[in-house]
Amino acid sequence: MLPVRPDDRYRKTWKTSRSLHHPRPLLDLRLFRVGGYVAAGFVVTFNGAALFGGMIVMPPYFQLLRGAGIVETGLLLMSFSLGAAAMFPVAGRLTDRYGGGIVTVAGLVVTIVTTVPFALLPADMPLLAVEVLQVLSGVGLALASMPAASSAFAMVERHQIPDATGSR
Repeated sequence: MLPVRPDDRYRKTWKTSRSLHHPRPLLDLRLFRVGGYVAAGFVVTFNGAALFGGMIVMPPYFQLLRGAGIVETGLLLMSFSLGAAAMFPVAGRLTDRYGGGIVTVAGLVVTIVTTVPFALLPADMPLLAVEVLQVLSGVGLALASMPAASSAFAMVERHQIPDATGSR
């Protein structure tokens, strides 16, 4: 572990102070004063972890435990993406109708309910069950992530949206 030099702390403090007081900072830390933006950011971060965690674990599952080849593994992984892709437009309409909070919570519940069986069920469970769980997991992730991101962007002021999206 590298020792922290006193001038490093000074620089970080100075950069943070400059970001908070400059009219157009490189990274607008004032966004984190908006509670809903912070909460939505956490939801999106953990959804990303769930997405990439599943994408790291599932290929070895198909290849090592099921004996699938590379192409077959890729095709078997498509069910997750198809479930998510089919649900994103529906999630948008549900968010417009009921609000982002309730849709995000429903998506998180679906994601949890469809992820837990992968840890508890035997490795040789029927392939159809694995694929159905993957589709439903994609549905849950779409229901949870899109409304959370939309809600986060809706809570910041219009001129802060480029900073909130990271597209400045």
